[in-house]
Amino acid sequence: MRGTGARLYTAQKGATAAQMRLLDRALATFARVVRRDLGLDVARMPGGGAAGGLGAGLVAFLGAKLVPGADTIFDLLGLDRALRHADLVLTGEGSLDAQTAQGKLVARVAAHARRVRVPVYAFAGRVSLPPRGVKALGLAGAWGLMERGMTERESVRRAAALLEARVARALDSRS
Repeated sequence: MRGTGARLYTAQKGATAAQMRLLDRALATFARVVRRDLGLDVARMPGGGAAGGLGAGLVAFLGAKLVPGADTIFDLLGLDRALRHADLVLTGEGSLDAQTAQGKLVARVAAHARRVRVPVYAFAGRVSLPPRGVKALGLAGAWGLMERGMTERESVRRAAALLEARVARALDSRS
């Protein structure tokens, strides 16, 4: 849980400052109770805070073993093998921002693709990284779906059509 960390992703998910403080306190309390009653220090457990502390709870109460999710899924899917035959990777997330570099899936995919020199295009509801941040992630390009003057609500409602149009424009620019 590493210092609980509710603030890491909750703002992006819409939590208010008061809700983030409440979540941080709740996770800290949970960690204290687990340490007191079970003798297990989940507060410093890498990945323990994921999904609101679910990882720590699974370890504490079910004896689970935490493994990096992306690496496990990549292994199961054979990502590295598939990348050796790929010309381009398309990936995305809700918001491409400073948190993306902290291990979010787009950054992990880009790191794997970079090893075999396959370009990666990222698409997101919102892109708030500057061009140098996009490049630092190893992305060949990044596009947001929200069009000028569009509300976030409208962007979410029209996400499928916006994504299709944005991908088509990005691929057209490659030719």
